[in-house]
Amino acid sequence: MAAGTGVRPSEFNPYRENKALFLQIWIKPDQLGAFPRYAGQSFKNADSRKLHGVTSKTGREGSIAINQDADLWLAKLESGDRDDHTLKAGRHAWVQVAGGEITLNGTKFSAGDAAAVSEETDLELRADEKSQVLLFDLN
Repeated sequence: MAAGTGVRPSEFNPYRENKALFLQIWIKPDQLGAFPRYAGQSFKNADSRKLHGVTSKTGREGSIAINQDADLWLAKLESGDRDDHTLKAGRHAWVQVAGGEITLNGTKFSAGDAAAVSEETDLELRADEKSQVLLFDLN
């Protein structure tokens, strides 16, 4: 959801018997009063071993357009899988481990852990077990 005027989130798990992993992520828009937009995309059957573009400023390569110069990438990795991401000069990253265990540039992280990255250009993600990772490429 690209929020704008008059938007109120109301996410919930409608299944009492099933647990849900829920991450609510807010990215401040680059303009106030924008028209709200809604979009959805399933990554249930996404290939492992690589990052998939979820959001971007322009909606490039099938990602969902948002009102900010922030790219969100999703990696669903099997144990031993690895992928790299390059940050352009002056950009930063937030890496959130949604599930599993990974090694990011030689440092281990577990489900729920996150890393703020600045002043680096090369990020190497390696799954130490089946994992899901969100990588935010930020201005």
